[in-house]
Amino acid sequence: VDRSKLNAMGGQMMIDSTKTPIGEADYDSDFELNEACQTYIMTDVCEEIRSNINEYDDYIAKDDQGFGSITCMFTDSDKNLVTWANETEYGFPIATEDIGKAFANFSREYSDDGYLMKDKYKFGLKTDKVKDSNELQFFTVAIESTINVRASFSEAYTRKFYDK
Repeated sequence: VDRSKLNAMGGQMMIDSTKTPIGEADYDSDFELNEACQTYIMTDVCEEIRSNINEYDDYIAKDDQGFGSITCMFTDSDKNLVTWANETEYGFPIATEDIGKAFANFSREYSDDGYLMKDKYKFGLKTDKVKDSNELQFFTVAIESTINVRASFSEAYTRKFYDK
C-alpha cells in the first residue's frame, strides 16, 4: 500500500498538499480493451475471485451464496456483457474496433434488477456525435472488502491485512 501521499497528524491521516491528491485518476492512454484483455478480466479476475474465495478470505467479503462479493459486467449472473454480446452481432470477446459501439449499445440495456447497465457497472463513454462514434473511457470491477469502512478498528487490527 502506497502511503506516501498521507501524513499522520494527531492520530488522523491528512493529505499532503504538495503531492497529487488521492482519488485523482491517472489514465493510461495506451490501454486497450482488446480481446485478450477482455478474456483475462473475465477469467483471471472476475471468475477467479468469485469461485476461489478461500484464497482471498482475509481481503474479500463473501456474498449470500458464499462466493466472492464482486460486481463484474463480464460474469454477473443476471444479464452480463458476455451473454449480451453473444446474443448480438458482436460476439464475445468483442473486437477491439467495436468496443465503443458495443458498450454504447450495452449501456442502454437494463439489468434484471432494473438498472441501466452503464449505471450498474459504472463505465463511461466519450461520445462524439459529429463522427457518430463512442470511445470507452473507463469501466469498473467492484470488489467488496472484508474491512468494514464504518467500523472503528484499531490501526494494529487493520494493518495486519495490509502488511501480509
